[in-house]
Amino acid sequence: MNVLRRLILAGLTLAGGFAPERWKPILYGVVFAVGRIDLPEGDPRLAKLAETTAELIEDVSTALQETDAKVLEALRLAAEVKATRALADLGFLPGVRP
Repeated sequence: MNVLRRLILAGLTLAGGFAPERWKPILYGVVFAVGRIDLPEGDPRLAKLAETTAELIEDVSTALQETDAKVLEALRLAAEVKATRALADLGFLPGVRP
């Protein structure tokens, strides 16, 4: 497993540990998907996964500072759409159109 992929998995797993409970399935779902794919070193999809990972970690950070339940749910839904769209765009969710 290359270094960037390990970093993506570690970052999402760490964020999942701090994330609000309803966020964990999103983050761990991405961890599961990334863990099952084998991308060679230098594959441009790794850069897209790294970018999406950084955005999801930033989203978790924002969520941890939020106290309004409605805003928190809206942030969670936006993060879920972002993660799903990224995985679909990269071809990791067969049957799901980007």
